[in-house]
Amino acid sequence: MEGIPGKGAELSLKDIHQQVAARFLGLELPDGQIRPEPSTLVVDTAEQLAFARNHAVKPSAPPAPAPPPGTPLAHHTTRAAPTAVRIERRSPWPALIALTLGLCVMAVVGS
Repeated sequence: MEGIPGKGAELSLKDIHQQVAARFLGLELPDGQIRPEPSTLVVDTAEQLAFARNHAVKPSAPPAPAPPPGTPLAHHTTRAAPTAVRIERRSPWPALIALTLGLCVMAVVGS
C-alpha cells in the first residue's frame, strides 16, 4: 500500500485516474503492440468524489475512541432535518465505471 505522494488524505476519482493513466502509459509493451490512451467520462462532479484513503499520507491524529457499550447513540450524534430525496432511474454505466476504476485502484494503490 503506497498511495499517491503529494495528494491529500483522500483520493478523488480524478487523482486515481491520473495515476492509473500515468502508470499505464509507462508500461513496457512488446514491439508492435498498440496501447489505447486512457480516457475518462465525467458526469456532473463525479471526478471530485473522495474514493479512497491515500496511504501516502500519515494520519495527523488517532481516531476518536468509540463510546462505551450501552451508551445511547443520541448522545454522540446530532440529527439533521429530513430532506426530500428524488429518486430517478439512471444508467448503470457510472456504477460499472466506478467498479472498474475500483479494481484499478486496488491494483495501483493497494486495498
